Amino acid sequence: MVKKISFVIIMLTVLWLIMPINIAHAESATIRVDPPTSKVELGETLRINVTVTEVTDLAVWEFQIHYNNTILNCTNVTEGPFLKQEGSTFFVKNITDNYNSTYGRVLAGCSLLGPVPGVNGSGTLATVTFQAKAVGETPLHLTGTTLKDSTPPPRHPIPHTTADGTVTVVRALMVKPTANPSSIYSGETSNIKVSVSSNGSAVSGATISLISDGGNFSGVTDYANGTYSVTFTAPKVTVITAFNITASATKAGYRSGQGQTTIIVQPSLVPKFPDYALYAAGGIIIVITIIIAYLAITRRWASKPPSKPATRVFLPISFFWRTLPMLGASLTQVMFHGSLVSALLKERERRFFKNLVLPAALHPEECSRRYFYL
Repeated sequence: MVKKISFVIIMLTVLWLIMPINIAHAESATIRVDPPTSKVELGETLRINVTVTEVTDLAVWEFQIHYNNTILNCTNVTEGPFLKQEGSTFFVKNITDNYNSTYGRVLAGCSLLGPVPGVNGSGTLATVTFQAKAVGETPLHLTGTTLKDSTPPPRHPIPHTTADGTVTVVRALMVKPTANPSSIYSGETSNIKVSVSSNGSAVSGATISLISDGGNFSGVTDYANGTYSVTFTAPKVTVITAFNITASATKAGYRSGQGQTTIIVQPSLVPKFPDYALYAAGGIIIVITIIIAYLAITRRWASKPPSKPATRVFLPISFFWRTLPMLGASLTQVMFHGSLVSALLKERERRFFKNLVLPAALHPEECSRRYFYL
């Protein structure tokens, strides 16, 4: 009887040692694509992570990702750091871009080596690199996923859920704004030309917006050839100020683009006069010129009348004939530039009016010398 009991105990002990032990795992672990949605420009590379969250005693993992092979091309898969924190690992991968006529496939798996405990928590299992080859959208579908614990083989599966990802491949918009003119005075306007292109081709129908740290913008004109026009009105400034203008372009199927240009705004020297003030300024110039001429003539005649009577007739005609072009040019300059004072203060007008304020030709002594001794 004792021998039978001992044999039963021995057999139960052996069975306990060789049979797997069922360890219950709560179904809280998740394998997911991170980030869940991605946007990449045509021709660029994209890296996504395959992660696990809230796992207990993980020792082995495996997954597959299916993707649209007309939009993406998988170039590499690398092991993540999650399992490595408990010891050495064995990692395998397989990339098949032409898995079938529609999809490519990424297969990756990893296992801890030796009798070591599994890993708990959340982390990155692997990193997958893709190349964007065409514009469009493709899912990153997780399939064939496996999680197993660290019990002696055969290892026990860990229940889990999956979360797929999505990748959108878009073209990038290149935005180039230019200002004409690039230097203006307060209150004046400049035309902002915005050129939008993608991969060397003009893009029309985009939504254009402009921002600046000062000034105002008018509505946007779309010329349907990738060129857009906006009018910038300069703000009031007291010192020379550089305003950075940022132009942004957006369009469905494209990644938004930005570009910058700079406009120099100078303070206005004087307020602009209304039209009647311009006419008054021109009239004042003519009146002053006539008075100076009259004083010059009367002063010389009072001291020494001309010897020839004809001189009394032709001298004023000759005087005004010589001064008339200067008067006309002066009046034209005043009317063209907006005001007498602002014209005088600009470099070009300073050189011109240098002779207008006190012209040597109209100085009394010079008048006597040039116009009375013919």
